[in-house]
Amino acid sequence: GKIIAMENTIEDNVPGVKNTKQTFGNYIIIDHLNGEYSFMLHLKKNSIIVEVGDAVVRGQKVGLAGNSGYSTGPHLHYHLQTTSSLATGTGLPMQFVNYYADDVFTERGEPVTSQTVRKN
Repeated sequence: GKIIAMENTIEDNVPGVKNTKQTFGNYIIIDHLNGEYSFMLHLKKNSIIVEVGDAVVRGQKVGLAGNSGYSTGPHLHYHLQTTSSLATGTGLPMQFVNYYADDVFTERGEPVTSQTVRKN
């Protein structure tokens, strides 16, 4: 896909305190050029290593999970939807490969609400 928007200068929060003025925090929006858009929110300040206009590929490092925006602790908020506007899009299901969901290895699947997902 292609990076179409980003922010990289929002301070990370003190754990437990949310930033209600800049809710996305540091973020990246990717246009997958097929009607799907990825949102990666709450990234660590100054950790994003791509720029608007860059092409990105699956598995490429783009930044570090952080605690910026409307967040109480470090994590990555990942969201896939039908438009580049979080307010107007419809969320889409997403498939992951070779991951752990609540510490159970899954070769291919679709995480469900409240699961903790990690690569290794």
